[in-house]
Amino acid sequence: MNLEYFCGIDVSKSSFCIAVKNDKFVIDNEKFGMDKEGFDALEERLSRYKGKILIGMESTGVYHTNLFYFLQNKSYNSCIVNPYKMKQFFKFITDKPTKTDKKDAKAICQFVEINKDSANVISGDEKYQLRYLVRERATYSTGCQDQSRDKKDSCGCFP
Repeated sequence: MNLEYFCGIDVSKSSFCIAVKNDKFVIDNEKFGMDKEGFDALEERLSRYKGKILIGMESTGVYHTNLFYFLQNKSYNSCIVNPYKMKQFFKFITDKPTKTDKKDAKAICQFVEINKDSANVISGDEKYQLRYLVRERATYSTGCQDQSRDKKDSCGCFP
């Protein structure tokens, strides 16, 4: 993967803010709506960097998923950043504790650039397959524990 540009996206419920850099910031805190028009405007804005950009966004519960899968479907290299690691990184790079969308987008962008070699770039399908397998394993494990408990209970009642 020949990466020349790095993009940080700070996602909120109704909008998202991006920052893109190579040696310096080429896009500095542009804001888009969290809707089809915003996604299309983002795609238009990032299209010149396609194939040369790694896009990172902080995991925000459910708010980031539509944007993440939109980018995946458009074949952008994108990854989800662990919020805890991002928080620690933000503390490290700034002396001011206040966070804003603009600061977050830049910080995510810098984090992605620094961690480009360890970024887990997996497809959406792989992510959901892994999630399904983990949930199936948990269900199976719980079922085995219940069967074991039932067997012990029945041995106590019926020697």
